[in-house]
Amino acid sequence: MSLAALGPPFEVLLARLVDDAALLCAPDRSRGSGIGPVLAAHTAHRRAAYGELVGALRCPASRLGALTSALPRDQTLDIGVVLDTGLDTGADGLSALTAALDDPRVTLAVVEVRLPDEGDLAATATEYASALARFPSYVEVPAVPGWEAALDALAHTAANAVVRTGGLPTGPSPGVDEVGSFVRGCIDRQLAFTCTGGLERAVREADESGPRHGFLNLLAATAAALDGAEPDELAELLDSRDGAALVTRLRAVGGPEAEVTRGFFRSFGSCSLDAAIADLRALGVLR
Repeated sequence: MSLAALGPPFEVLLARLVDDAALLCAPDRSRGSGIGPVLAAHTAHRRAAYGELVGALRCPASRLGALTSALPRDQTLDIGVVLDTGLDTGADGLSALTAALDDPRVTLAVVEVRLPDEGDLAATATEYASALARFPSYVEVPAVPGWEAALDALAHTAANAVVRTGGLPTGPSPGVDEVGSFVRGCIDRQLAFTCTGGLERAVREADESGPRHGFLNLLAATAAALDGAEPDELAELLDSRDGAALVTRLRAVGGPEAEVTRGFFRSFGSCSLDAAIADLRALGVLR
């Protein structure tokens, strides 16, 4: 069904919210890592009844050339690029981005890069934002001392922010307090953001690796932050396991507020579109 059939606010809150991150997932995850099968599955999702929910196909910069080569001549594609080599060693990735800009089949929706964990984060954030000024850039600020200064620096550039919600190669995933503080920090600085890592389910839950964030929780927390909620209240919303209560809360968001919420929370990358869709159906949001 079309998202328009859901009526406000979900037709706004869910539009192009879920980016397809299958190419960034480990090979043993669903759909594997082959570009052909991932591209075919992504196309099928975009053409499905719920297709308006699906955003860009996220791709590591190191595989962008292979992806565009596999794209049929008569097909267009929104792409979110993750600079997996960073900027220090990412010349090939930047060249691929420039080539993608010249490809009429391709629209770059997101270009994402992570700051190093050490050094002057604010200065590096400014450097990265300048290097990516031609692109719709999003800079991930690690949860280390200096992160607030880095957000301050980004607020003076054209770049946006990345909120990490899981998927760290080492150490625990960011908790509700960290994520809530980052969301509050982005709102305070008028920084739009996208989310990356582990955000596959609609509602917070626990699995064998520990608690995992939910994207309805993030939507509710963003809307609450815009209404003045402080980090402790945001952490409570992010920690909620009550899907029905989250849906009820989001249904109460007015149309203009929904637009502003999505103006800040732009999208998130998911390794499992099927899980996101199944959860929304189970909660009665999608039919």
